Parts: sequence; structure tokens; C-alpha cells
Amino acid sequence: ARGLTVEVSGTGRVNPDSPKPKENVLDGYELVFADEFNNTELDSSKWVTQYLWGDDLVINSEEQHYVDIFNKPDFGFNPFSFDGESVTISSIRTPDNLLDKANGQKYLSGVMTSYDSFKFTYGYVETRAQLPFGQGLWPAFWLLNAYYVDDKPEIDIMEFIGDNQDTVYHTYHYYDSDGKLRSTESEGTKGTDWTNGWHTYAVEWLPGTLIFYVDGIERHRVIDSKVSQQEMYILANTALGGWWPGSPDSSTPFPAEYKIDYIRAYQKADGALLADPNEGRPSDLPLWDDVPNASPSHLPPFELFPQGEFTITPAVLA
Repeated sequence: ARGLTVEVSGTGRVNPDSPKPKENVLDGYELVFADEFNNTELDSSKWVTQYLWGDDLVINSEEQHYVDIFNKPDFGFNPFSFDGESVTISSIRTPDNLLDKANGQKYLSGVMTSYDSFKFTYGYVETRAQLPFGQGLWPAFWLLNAYYVDDKPEIDIMEFIGDNQDTVYHTYHYYDSDGKLRSTESEGTKGTDWTNGWHTYAVEWLPGTLIFYVDGIERHRVIDSKVSQQEMYILANTALGGWWPGSPDSSTPFPAEYKIDYIRAYQKADGALLADPNEGRPSDLPLWDDVPNASPSHLPPFELFPQGEFTITPAVLA
């Protein structure tokens, strides 16, 4: 296993005060879901290639169309390619002959989610990835609530703004009882250049606590009574455009390539978890509108979902 690997850039003496990878972070955990992407095509038993709300609903003014290779295999472009060791999500400018199929969106890209195959509550989730450089690119690795009830939480393990090479972001969102989005800041982890080489991005999700890791080093922690208590599923994608990263421009290199070596999820082998340190306390997270440098939620209102795209269990929504 190549997980929790720290890649060192540059030469010279190592700073003895620099953060060190946390040892034994996976003690007591067992692997419950994984894809090593060693095949020649995306595994349909593990992934779906469209959002829960389908491919027609545009969120956050984004400019990509996600190609659903399983439901539309003859679309004319497959964003997922394999080299025997990893998968690449490629993003391109939409060819003129595919604009109608892409609903007029300027770019084609890919999203994969574990919605149909794997949902879980609490655990440790990690990817090893190489991020693309370029204005307007927005690759992400994240968790989303499985059902539209209560807090509708979202755990953004890693988001990256393609022209800001030295920062990756970590954010937590949920909706309060008035339906208003609440959020942490999008805390940044600084590095020399996250587009140069492979890095690991992970979260340990515990009752009342989220611990974000980059290259095995704890970089950010959220402690709040509204940390997700719901089943979540895994997503990886490259968005383009939108008000957060801005639009691609003439400097953006295409195809943009988001490479993923693996995605792995672990849960406690004996089911034991720490007690929630915030149980019974009110949430401390402010309204999203009041938070500087917060990424947007990716969750559109349920009433905007096209009918018939996915089935969400009615009993759960009741």
C-alpha cells in the first residue's frame, strides 16, 4: 500500500519543527471499500458517473457537462482513462458536434460517485491523487449525504483551485433547521505545488469531529455538534468555472488531467467509536454568507431534481 506517503520537494536539511505524519492513524480500522484503478475501465459495480440530480441541473454557475459513460456510452467522449495503475479524469473544451448533447456547456468532464454501491457512517477515507494546473479548474474529493433529510451535510475533503498551485482546501457544510447553509471556512493547506507529483488527501470522520489529513499530516480539525451523523457516499470530480474558481481562459491547458491512484475507505473493526464531545451543545458554525473564503455547497434544492434520474427511498424522505 502506498497510502499516507509524504513526498518531499527540494533539497537540504529537513526542518525539525515541520509537521510529521501521524503514526498508526489506521490502528483499529479495517478496509471496507476500495478501488485501486488497476483495470482498463471504470468499475460499474462501484461507481456511477452522474450526480444524484442528473446531468441537466447546473450548480454554482459551473461550465462543465459530466459525461455519464454508463447511461450514455455513445456520447462521443469518455473522460475516464487508465494506465494500469491509476484513473485519469480528463476535462476538455466541448467539441462543436457535442454541444447539443452537453446542453450547451463549454467543457466536458467526469464525476464518479459511490452512491449505488457504498454508503457509510464514520470512518477514514483517503485518495492518492495528482491535481491539474490551470485557471478555472476545480478538482475535488468529498463526501455527500445519501438522503435529503435533516442537516444534509457535506464534507469537502479536498478542493483545489487550479491556478492557485500552493493551496488545497478543506470545508464542512450543513443546513440548519431554517434551511440555511452553515459552514466552516475553507481552511487552506499550503504546499510548494500540489500539481507536482502525487499526494494523499484524507478525512477521519468521528462523532462530533472531522480531522483532515494531507500526506498523512493533520492539517485541520472541525469539532462541532453538527458534524455529520448521516450516511455519506464518496465523490471525485473535476468541475470547471463557477464563481469560486472563475472561468477557464486561454492560459488553461487542455486536456486537464486529474489523476487518481486509489480511493479507500475504512471503518472501526469492532464498531467502537469515541463519544461525541459536543453532544447536546448548539452548533458553533456560522451562516455561510458570513464566512470569508468558504467554498459553495454542491447540493441543489431537492425540488429542482429532474424526475426519474435516481430513486431516493421515500420512507427515508418522509
